[in-house]
Amino acid sequence: MLTLVTAVVVMAIGAALSPTLFVTSELLLTSKVRPRAKALAFAGGAWLAFAIMAVLVFTAVAPALIDGVTSTTAVTAAVDLVLGSVLVALAGYFRFRAASGFQTHEERTGRPPDDSSVRRWALVGLVLTARDVSTMILYYDALEHIAVSTVDVGSKGALTAIVFAVASVPVWIPLAVHITIPDSLFHRVEQLKEWVLRHRRTIRVTICLVFGLYLVARGLFELRAL
Repeated sequence: MLTLVTAVVVMAIGAALSPTLFVTSELLLTSKVRPRAKALAFAGGAWLAFAIMAVLVFTAVAPALIDGVTSTTAVTAAVDLVLGSVLVALAGYFRFRAASGFQTHEERTGRPPDDSSVRRWALVGLVLTARDVSTMILYYDALEHIAVSTVDVGSKGALTAIVFAVASVPVWIPLAVHITIPDSLFHRVEQLKEWVLRHRRTIRVTICLVFGLYLVARGLFELRAL
């Protein structure tokens, strides 16, 4: 159980390291028109994307993967190797692709959006989360390990809730911080946002490379243990 918890929490932390989701959430919270309502709608869209992925993994993907398979370790090892290889390839892709190619309009301009459409930002949250490839790959890997594990249903539910909460940190932590911290500390949050904006390419490349190599190594280790 401890091995499973460690494996899925590590992946959830990797999924949470999303420059796009964090920056967009922060920019919404500094907009002049309905900032908290738009940030909450954006978070709701992201939560919906994570929930849809969880439902698909537990009801369709995982059962198909383990159907007729005698060893779930072989399944998780194969998934780790495939997803790890994809992440390593993405690291190279993000490293050499033009920075403007994977920025949102808000990231490019560094300015908060001033439109008042809450519904629009719920849809943006859903789409941006679904498009955040490294986040969804690492989130999927964590869910897949839980789904094919032999722990009881209650433990699977608890682990899924933990992974869901950790992976969605970049959309709910900024909202919680803006609600709870005094105005005098907002400049610290702004400094963090600006730092992420400046280094978003490096962050993406590092996440994909580090976690990709980790998954490949873990998959090879699991195969050797068979």
